[in-house]
Amino acid sequence: MRAQAKLRRDELEALAVRSSMNGVLQLLQVEVGAQVNPGANLARVADPTRLKAEIRVAETRARDILIGQVASIDTRNGPWKAKSPASILR
Repeated sequence: MRAQAKLRRDELEALAVRSSMNGVLQLLQVEVGAQVNPGANLARVADPTRLKAEIRVAETRARDILIGQVASIDTRNGPWKAKSPASILR
């Protein structure tokens, strides 16, 4: 009986889902209690310290951008300072 109880406790602990990275939960694709297949995508987690922004600029306005030009980007969580890289001239 003790072995059976330990097996059930271990199975219960194995049901806890944890992300392999630190971050903020952005999207939860399943409801609590739902049955899912192994390997199914359950949620989206993002690390806000490692975000990358890609800004698309119309071709007619691209000539106004200079290498190293400083910009301010409003993320609605506060402004971020950015600098245009040399790769904009691809």
